[in-house]
Amino acid sequence: MASRRQSRKQEVSLFPFLDILACVIGNLILIITTVVLEQVDTKPVAEAASFDQIRIEALHDAEEARRLRRKIDELRRKQDRQDSRLKDARAALAEAERKRQEAAARLAAMPKPTPPDEMLNVERMQLQEKVRKIEKEISQVEADIVEAKKKSGQSIVVLPSGDAGKAGGAAAQGPSRAVFVEVNAGGLTFHDGDAGWTVAVNQLAGDERFGQLREALNADDQGIVTFLVRPDGIDVLRQAQQVMQQQGVRFGKVPLPGEGSLDLSKTK
Repeated sequence: MASRRQSRKQEVSLFPFLDILACVIGNLILIITTVVLEQVDTKPVAEAASFDQIRIEALHDAEEARRLRRKIDELRRKQDRQDSRLKDARAALAEAERKRQEAAARLAAMPKPTPPDEMLNVERMQLQEKVRKIEKEISQVEADIVEAKKKSGQSIVVLPSGDAGKAGGAAAQGPSRAVFVEVNAGGLTFHDGDAGWTVAVNQLAGDERFGQLREALNADDQGIVTFLVRPDGIDVLRQAQQVMQQQGVRFGKVPLPGEGSLDLSKTK
């Protein structure tokens, strides 16, 4: 019994040694890991991240460039439309100036008789009245030229003309009743005083309002229809002219320089 107790006292435990060994191995692993991580080259990783950022910025810049190009194209289209309206306005001014010069030439060439008898005096007074009308027309044209220069194509002003009656066979001093009809691809728009209506050209002959207007014009020796022709209304004009000829209505035509709104206030 005594020998057994003595042998147990002489046993040695290795647990503390293994514990210390495990700690040393763990420290070595940490040291080796730290050294390896310090030796890893992080430059490719940083370059990859920078490349992604640059790619995203490039995509954003490309989208912004496309947006700016669309805006530039839109501004160019607007500028082209403005140039077209300005060109039409200049053409209208040139036509008005030509009419003024023609009226001035007629005035200069007009004789000024001084007949001795009463009949010739009456004729002289009539000629003087015509001269005053032409002079008034010249002043009106000049005023309209100035106004058109100010407005520069905002609207198309329709002017009364001393030659308007000649187009339909009426007297040179102008029709006593002039009906203006706007002609475009959509049909015919009648401007008769304060009243107005629109009708398709294929329905013109049977239109009741046109029938009433035709009777009034045929009863008036100087009544006339003046077609104001838009650029897209040539085909409609041909059909309308055929109807007018069949119905015995006098008519004339004036081409419009563009698509601006009509100003008929000068014709009233």
